[in-house]
Amino acid sequence: DGIHPSSFGESRIAQAVVAQLTSLISQRDLLTNSEADDRTLDPAAANLMQNGMMRGTAGSTASTVENRVDGAAPTGWSVRADAYGNLIAEKTGERD
Repeated sequence: DGIHPSSFGESRIAQAVVAQLTSLISQRDLLTNSEADDRTLDPAAANLMQNGMMRGTAGSTASTVENRVDGAAPTGWSVRADAYGNLIAEKTGERD
């Protein structure tokens, strides 16, 4: 149609955009893959969430009469069910 690029043109545009963004954005891997990524253990680590790997079983669970939470919550997490069947998982005691 003369207005929209072909698939080849789209690919070339995407390559140019990626090259530009790569020069502006840090290449640091922000995915958590070990306990060492926990920022509460290492201030230079990538993961902002304490116990982001959800290790341990010292978290809390709460059930209602209508809905039950089985199992253990990870340390520092709370898992509860409400009367409407919703499951709520949240961090507890998060430090700034």
